[in-house]
Amino acid sequence: MPPDSSGTGPVGERAARRREQRGSGSPSRTLLAGLVTVGLLAVGGTGWAMTQGSGTSTSSASSSTSAGPSTSSGAGSSSTSASSDSSLSSESSGSATQSAAVPAALAACTSEVSSGDDLAKVSSTLAAHWRDHTSAQARVDKGEISASEAEIAWKRTKAAGPSDISKYRAASTAYEKNKGSCADMGQVPAGFAAAASKCRQHAAANGKVATSIGAVAASWAAHLGDMKIKSETPTGPYMQKWRGQVNTAPQAVKRYESAAAASRDAPRCSVTP
Repeated sequence: MPPDSSGTGPVGERAARRREQRGSGSPSRTLLAGLVTVGLLAVGGTGWAMTQGSGTSTSSASSSTSAGPSTSSGAGSSSTSASSDSSLSSESSGSATQSAAVPAALAACTSEVSSGDDLAKVSSTLAAHWRDHTSAQARVDKGEISASEAEIAWKRTKAAGPSDISKYRAASTAYEKNKGSCADMGQVPAGFAAAASKCRQHAAANGKVATSIGAVAASWAAHLGDMKIKSETPTGPYMQKWRGQVNTAPQAVKRYESAAAASRDAPRCSVTP
């Protein structure tokens, strides 16, 4: 069939079919275009998200920037605290330096005085018990109290005796370890001269206490020992020794009490320059 110039003949039909075939291929192009569109949308969405993320980061950065002064303030507080700590350390160091500045000889002297004071305290109780124990016999002899009343005093003081001697011996041992430190102190720096003088005077007074209480303690300890074996000792020798102790006790106790009073009145020993 000859070609139809109107386009409605076979040639036109073939052209139409070709157009239809090209049209039938358009779905593929449409699908491809759709995929491209989806891809673009995805990329666009990612870009939007990145933009939003960037905005958040910027906001966070701004927040961090805003937090800057607070951090600096915290650093300032830390610096202030460090400065305070440094000041305290300096004060502590100063105190330690002042303590370390005390001459060793003077420090040893203060130890002697301290141990002497401890001995004096213990001695006071011991001397009082020995005085009461012996004076009870003297008062019975003079008719001032009955034997029953004397027995009460003897029982009370006898019970306290062992503790008196134990405490005295411990305090005396500690004192003997430090004794003589003040006498051997020698010259000290001018800033400590006054303190050294007072400590020497106090130590000298304590020395007289130690000497005087020694005699009292020896008599009290001896009598406590005698009482333990009284039943095994002949009455004559026992009473002879006892009467001798009763006679000498007042003078021994009086010497101690005088020394103790001088010790209490002695200048206070202090190492403050």
